[in-house]
Amino acid sequence: MIRYINNLNLNFLNLMPYVLEYNALNFYSTVKGHPLRDQKKHRRLKKRMLSYIEDELKEDAEMADSLGVSYRLPKLKEVISHFQSLFKIFQNYGQVLDLRDQNNLKTGSRREDYPKYFNRNFHFQVNGYTSESSAEIYDHQVEILFAGMAAPMRRLLLNEIAPFKKGKILELACGTGSATEIVAKFLPDAFITATDMSYEYIDYAKKNRPFHNVTYKQLDATSQTERADCVYHVFLTHEVPSQQRREILRHQLASLKPGGRGVIIDSLQVGDVDFLSEVLYDFPKYFHEPFYKHYIENPIEDILDELGAKRIKTTYRLFSKCVSFGR
Repeated sequence: MIRYINNLNLNFLNLMPYVLEYNALNFYSTVKGHPLRDQKKHRRLKKRMLSYIEDELKEDAEMADSLGVSYRLPKLKEVISHFQSLFKIFQNYGQVLDLRDQNNLKTGSRREDYPKYFNRNFHFQVNGYTSESSAEIYDHQVEILFAGMAAPMRRLLLNEIAPFKKGKILELACGTGSATEIVAKFLPDAFITATDMSYEYIDYAKKNRPFHNVTYKQLDATSQTERADCVYHVFLTHEVPSQQRREILRHQLASLKPGGRGVIIDSLQVGDVDFLSEVLYDFPKYFHEPFYKHYIENPIEDILDELGAKRIKTTYRLFSKCVSFGR
């Protein structure tokens, strides 16, 4: 009970700075003609949304308690790093608004070995996923976007990966290593290979999230050949065109060892949580998400079923869903 109360209190405490930062960015954006949300809809849904968030954060704290996971306060070094990245975000935000004004989707990097769809400014984030400066502020930007709730959504992984304490685990699209860190600390005796298409983000993860049980590799998620007990990815499938989405899931399924488990964490889809469906359609209106609408309208479970996946199970937390499956 003590651990549950501590985890729950820290969940709510973690929201506070990001809510303030989101409101500050939204105010600045609104003044510049690019609000980050529909204010009328926000006021209409606010009471129900707050109740929903409270219930979901309680569920996260309960799950962590049942698995023996304790949350902690940030260290001084992490607090300093937080404000350093916040300064960079605000410093960078003028460029973000310029990109929106120009509808400029091109990144500063034009690597020939990146597919065409990848060389773009996702979310209007400067340089998308193709620069070191983008990697430095990515995690903080995501937390602001979700008002401090990205970590509880990623932690949906814990229940699904718990059986693979000494297993071989493969992560696709690890990005800066946020989910990798959660898994590496939860399963210290597992053998984890974390891969991503972005050279820049993989380099960042290697430098900033080195773990004795993690090997980082640059690799496209549609090119996986390695077999593992558990293959997972977080916030990937809504970022790719439908053809690549299906190919990633096909490779993920094929990469599972007998008795293995695939895990997907991504945005909710239409119909998952009824009152949030209308909010999902707002996301690509305020951020550059060219593949998101197709994603939310085509259940990931249906694609997995067509590919021959077995034991498909779905759980929800906040604005995300977790889909697990076997061969």
